[in-house]
Amino acid sequence: MKVRVGIFGGSGYGGAELLRLLLPHPFVEIALVTANEHADKAVGEVHRNLYGLTELRFTKSPEDLSELEKLDCLFLALPHGQAMELVPRLPESLKVIDLSGDFRLRDGELFEQHYGRTHTSMDAQGDFVYGLTETNREAVKRARLIANPGCFATATLLGLAPLAAENLLAGRVVVDAKTGSSGSGAKAAANTHHP
Repeated sequence: MKVRVGIFGGSGYGGAELLRLLLPHPFVEIALVTANEHADKAVGEVHRNLYGLTELRFTKSPEDLSELEKLDCLFLALPHGQAMELVPRLPESLKVIDLSGDFRLRDGELFEQHYGRTHTSMDAQGDFVYGLTETNREAVKRARLIANPGCFATATLLGLAPLAAENLLAGRVVVDAKTGSSGSGAKAAANTHHP
């Protein structure tokens, strides 16, 4: 039996990578992929690397979220700030994996300092499990709500966790990491546009 999944935010880089990984998966059926700006367009028209691999078309996000009860799992590949507005309204039967930063930090003040906005769904925050399976596998298996770690945190934790487990870290640790401008998403912004 296949797991029926949906993807909210399928037109960005995170959504594209989910589609690339899930389309050929033998135990997954992608039942829904949304991209409000690209509604009714073929997935392969927006993501040329997926052309010919699927007949899926982007849809708008459903207004009636009870429609999502037919899914087993929903991936949220939305811009930061949107998942925290959506999660409290989702059916409780649904497993949710959020790729944004909305549910990674449990401290509201730290969230506001880091993301420059107030978290509007702190009640749900405590129900999310940090989704780094290499260090949190059993909790992730049992969780209904999963906060997927970001790329810098993943690289840092995967590099340092084995050393920490063996008590091989002493003193202050400095991680110097770099990313390209695509690391902030597909939407053009003044700080990522290079004319």
